[in-house]
Amino acid sequence: MVIKLSGIEMIPGLFSPSGAVAGSRPYLTNILGETKIMASAEIISRSLNIPIQTVPGMEEIDFGLWEGASYGDLMKSYPKEFPFWIDNSCSKRPPGGESLEDLQRRVLKTFSFLKCTVEEEDDKSIVIVSHRGPLIIILLDFLELGLENFWHYKIERGSISKLNIYPRFSELDFLNRKF
Repeated sequence: MVIKLSGIEMIPGLFSPSGAVAGSRPYLTNILGETKIMASAEIISRSLNIPIQTVPGMEEIDFGLWEGASYGDLMKSYPKEFPFWIDNSCSKRPPGGESLEDLQRRVLKTFSFLKCTVEEEDDKSIVIVSHRGPLIIILLDFLELGLENFWHYKIERGSISKLNIYPRFSELDFLNRKF
């Protein structure tokens, strides 16, 4: 779930008795060093009276030297390398960055740790406050979709998505819901 600061006032309502995740008493995690994400996590934490667990490994993909550059700038500065990376982003890395496979390994290792942590408790809910990339990796994994589908999904800013995970299958309850 990624929430812009401008839409942050909606967060407590998500966990109210009539909210999108009513009845949840989730384990809350966020990523390190992200101002907007931490602000969202703090509001959820206060709303539910639960602590924030800062867990490394759920950070956005590392674009290396390309971090922060626009599509147009990258096409202009890297006319051969950037289109090649787009076509091969599952296994190829941007200069100094990571591939989607690298992101997948990192995120799923962290998510496995989170699942083990909450399985020891009565309530098995997790709220992950993160970026698009890690959330799509989790979605693809539990819906048993290949990494090649990564660019086919979009997680909207200021939205919440809910994935129900059962012993034998997973179901997407909703994606990109805004309140």
